[in-house]
Amino acid sequence: MPLGVPYTIEVRRETGGNIELHLATIYPLSSAIAAFEAPCMEWPTHMVTLRD
Repeated sequence: MPLGVPYTIEVRRETGGNIELHLATIYPLSSAIAAFEAPCMEWPTHMVTLRD
């Protein structure tokens, strides 16, 4: 079992803000931040979230 808090990366719909795609659950935070950059560039018109 991983130690620490899981972080999720999700892409939100352009309309309504609902989750369109759950991309990853990542431990630790430093890895989650690094992984967060790619979907931000891939979906520039969508809200991409990194949540704990």
